[in-house]
Amino acid sequence: MKKIIAVILSLVMAFSMSIQSFAANEKDEIYPIILVPGFSSAGLFAENEDGTQTHVWGLDLSSAGGMALSAIGEIIKGVVELTKGNAKYIADVVGPGIVEILENMRCNPDGTSTHNVKTYVSSAAETNYTYLFENMDGEYAYEQEIMTMFGSYMGEDWMDYIFNFSTDFRMGVIDCAEKLNTYIDDVLEYTGAEKVNLYCVSHGGQVAATFLNLHGVEKADKLNNVIMTIPAIGGSPLTYGLFTGDIKLDEENLISFIEYANLIEEDYHWILSGENLDFVDELIHYFLPYIQEAIQYWGSLWDFVPYSDYDAVRDSYLDPVESAELIAKSDRFHHEILSDHGSKAS
Repeated sequence: MKKIIAVILSLVMAFSMSIQSFAANEKDEIYPIILVPGFSSAGLFAENEDGTQTHVWGLDLSSAGGMALSAIGEIIKGVVELTKGNAKYIADVVGPGIVEILENMRCNPDGTSTHNVKTYVSSAAETNYTYLFENMDGEYAYEQEIMTMFGSYMGEDWMDYIFNFSTDFRMGVIDCAEKLNTYIDDVLEYTGAEKVNLYCVSHGGQVAATFLNLHGVEKADKLNNVIMTIPAIGGSPLTYGLFTGDIKLDEENLISFIEYANLIEEDYHWILSGENLDFVDELIHYFLPYIQEAIQYWGSLWDFVPYSDYDAVRDSYLDPVESAELIAKSDRFHHEILSDHGSKAS
């Protein structure tokens, strides 16, 4: 019954608003907006035993550039081999570098982080738009275009009302949802507001939907509105391919995605008419083992495996003893929160 109420609550909140009324109630009171961003948005660092920090996400271009320069001869040779149809050669040259770059992002078989990884910002005070722009040049201020649009309806101090939820996206969706639950209370205390709005994108939609399932009833009086944009509630077939190796790149959809994501109005599909891009699938095939080595125990990726494929992939690729804790959390998400009925609906 609790699950049904939470689902109904989320649907009512999602469809009972316009953009103009999203941030305010009928009395024109402004409520804070919490952006729950898409996958891999957060900046992460590893805290070393000697007290120093190592940047681990996003990509440290200076470090990556150094690796590339040290292997430039092999990379050039690999490109030559690629033109001959030997995709494996360049994958074997670049692959170990990918593993090295992602080493600090590795998780143990039980889903816990191998290294002491933290987000650069986490509290309400640190993730407020005003703070981020005054102290961090806008870094970790996500979805700036849409937040600016919301701000145009909120007055000149709108940045004081925008907050960016930041969490370790490698962790499972239940862990991220619990962090969001705590973060909402932090924003309410920081601002003195009675309610918040949630604007959720992709993986953020999965996190928010899980939060509503777990805490939607008890938090109902603290939520003004919830919007989910392209919510990845039911996961993505791509993760099935990441674990099984059964993955092919749809180049046409990729070009469309790049055009939409970068607001490009020109049509670049003509590229496909002049080039055979099948070699990209071959490259992915040989790169996958290196990628799998680095990310195979990220709980978030296991929660992205579609419901219909989850049990079979889990039984094939996770050890029931070593990965018992990871399995328990992802089982709970798939079988209790997502469920067969819910996955089909999404």
